[in-house]
Amino acid sequence: KVKDGNDTKEITEVLRKAKKCTKPSIVIVPTTIGYGTELAGNQKIHGSPLTAEMLQNLKVKLNVSKPEFDLSDDVKQNFAQKQADAKKRFALQNKLEEYKVKYPEDYKKIRNLCDEKQYAKYVEEVKQIKIENVSTTRDMNFEVMQQVDKIVPNLIGGSADVATSTKAYVKSEKAFSKDCYTSKYFHYGIREHAMAGISNGMALFGGLLPYQSCFLTFMDYLKPSLRMSALMNLRTLSVFSHDSITAGQDGPTHQPIEQLPTLRMIPNTIVSRPYNLAEVLATYVWLLSYHKPVCMLVSKDKMEFEESSIVDALRGGYVLKEAKNANVTLISTGGDVDRCLKVAETLKEKNIVCRVVSIPCISLFESQSEEYKKNVLGGLPKVFIEASSENYWYKLASKDDLVINITDFGKSGSPEQVERYMNFDVESLLNRICDWYKK
Repeated sequence: KVKDGNDTKEITEVLRKAKKCTKPSIVIVPTTIGYGTELAGNQKIHGSPLTAEMLQNLKVKLNVSKPEFDLSDDVKQNFAQKQADAKKRFALQNKLEEYKVKYPEDYKKIRNLCDEKQYAKYVEEVKQIKIENVSTTRDMNFEVMQQVDKIVPNLIGGSADVATSTKAYVKSEKAFSKDCYTSKYFHYGIREHAMAGISNGMALFGGLLPYQSCFLTFMDYLKPSLRMSALMNLRTLSVFSHDSITAGQDGPTHQPIEQLPTLRMIPNTIVSRPYNLAEVLATYVWLLSYHKPVCMLVSKDKMEFEESSIVDALRGGYVLKEAKNANVTLISTGGDVDRCLKVAETLKEKNIVCRVVSIPCISLFESQSEEYKKNVLGGLPKVFIEASSENYWYKLASKDDLVINITDFGKSGSPEQVERYMNFDVESLLNRICDWYKK
């Protein structure tokens, strides 16, 4: 512990002592806020500018004899160095011209990669991607990523130490390192905030299309960087897996509840929770089409997918399964759409016929015409089902509609056990819908 927080010599000595310590060490430097002023020790100094008289008194107390404004020699030297560095950087522009002459084809590639207009030409190819024999959306995204990588030459990114779980990576023999600049895959380690910050840096510099990945519940760790992506209109892709209470035995720390609505509330951000291939591909089309961050939520839950049109998916929401003489419309996203389809099949046996609507991206669905939204949502009573906090769905619900969401943290157990405990298994959903429908 330093005795006097204003004694730089003592601080230096203590820091040297701490460096020599073989164990983790803490250096405590007690200081007084507003030291030397009339407001010393008072929190008011945080937001109260000193008056001219108070400033003059401070100078006297600290024995500062400089005029009201002056640049010391060291400051002048520092700025002179900045100017010299800037001239060197400008000189590098000539190096680029040399490169252009010496390597014309590579120069053309660099210019093309830095041109934001390039992404539009990849859209049609992405729409044509075909995938077979997958049972989860995380596996589906993995297969799609391998093909997107072949189409989009500057896709680059990695995962926060969970690549084998999120399945959000492009296969590579080696990872990017100081010894390997040819790889387009990063081992970020458990550093979600830094990972997203690095993605922002790559997007700002230009020429690269960065992606990043972690479990949805750990989105909280990278949210400050993601918010900056949105503020700066950066084209980045965040793939969040384990997007439901079915994360299972890892328990409530790994089971997201409030993270999905939190993402949806970030302005200028596309949040997609795809259910099938059309919706996964639509997410990549949005990434290529909009100059803003895209977040894709994928599931580890096994499903049998109901196919749909990418034209419909691109509108953010659409009727996945229409039904004649329907009584109810079931509305959901991602893996919960699979629950809706199972619930609809069973309700049919109870003479309750259901339409099923999938809304992978609420914000893009909301941007559609009123007529389109009305046709999709329909005039029937609606049930919204999603394994996350409930607040957001009330934007689309009417007074008598039923919103079934999660209002508490999850539990540790198998996916089936947790679903039953949280009353989110098919049987519990059926009972709630039947009770509501009778009323």
